[in-house]
Amino acid sequence: MKKLFICLLVLLVSALGCASSPPARFYLLNVPARGQKTQPEHSSTDRVSLQVQVPEYLDRPQIVVRKGENRLSLSELDRWAEPLSRMITRVLSQELAAGPSPVRVNAPGSSAEESQIWVQILRLDGTPGGSVHLAADWRIAPSRRDNAQVHSFSTEVPASAHCMDSLVQAHEQAIQELAAELRKALSRRW
Repeated sequence: MKKLFICLLVLLVSALGCASSPPARFYLLNVPARGQKTQPEHSSTDRVSLQVQVPEYLDRPQIVVRKGENRLSLSELDRWAEPLSRMITRVLSQELAAGPSPVRVNAPGSSAEESQIWVQILRLDGTPGGSVHLAADWRIAPSRRDNAQVHSFSTEVPASAHCMDSLVQAHEQAIQELAAELRKALSRRW
């Protein structure tokens, strides 16, 4: 009896040692591939400084999934490959640089002469098979001393399938829509 108990205990410990949790999946927000644009040689590129703020509850490795009006869940196995605030800044910078009136995005505080773009993400979450909601405030000022009007932006993008890939693609589309709004505002200023 004692030998049987020890054998069962050894088998149980061995089985637990072989069990492992599934690996984490890492996601990036990307800019869609576009055909190579050629700029005329005399074309000047405006310079802007971009600052993006993301709430702490979103700026974490885990992808935030909405579970109800006031309830969020962290997807422990589905993670962002880089901090969300840096990823959004990178994508917006690339989108602005690829626009019809391209701008060169510098780090915040690079030059006093450049225009300042400030974006504050207020909400960026969704549900697989549902939709992604993006709400943000933004401002474009010709200099640091200018207190330009703050504008609000909001969009809802469907996540076509009940999977994380679809949810991440909806995140990408929402950020691209925000970038399009910023491009329009920049083209009106210059």
